[in-house]
Amino acid sequence: MKKLFLLLAIITLQSCNSNGDCDDTIDNVFVCNNSFDFNFRLLDKDTKENLILNNTFEENDIKFIDINNPSNVLESYYMSSGTFSVYEFFQESKTIRYKIELSSENILEISANADLKEIGGCCKTKVEITNLIIEGNVFELDSDNIYNIFI
Repeated sequence: MKKLFLLLAIITLQSCNSNGDCDDTIDNVFVCNNSFDFNFRLLDKDTKENLILNNTFEENDIKFIDINNPSNVLESYYMSSGTFSVYEFFQESKTIRYKIELSSENILEISANADLKEIGGCCKTKVEITNLIIEGNVFELDSDNIYNIFI
């Protein structure tokens, strides 16, 4: 009986995970469960070397700030690969405006419409990002959907 229950649980979870609604990417930004995700690295513009891994800057030198509410500094998560991941959860649709500061210098601004949409499947709602605009330092989006920002 336990094996049957376990098998049914696994099938249910797999069918949920295979639902395309849970793995949407819009404008190269992963969206699901009411969040906006943004992944980035800081690279030397000449050598392409990661400026965190080579100790030019420290993790604490980087801030991801909500321009609409400057006292709201979003928490970022640093990964050992020299990549930062930032995300914000939404309760309602809104226009988002963020800036990335490096040692108090503005290096990139991001703006977009974040529309909360009701959907079926695994995710009851998701954030749909439209009109994504990124301005500032030169950057490129790599094949892993990570923004490489050149300093």
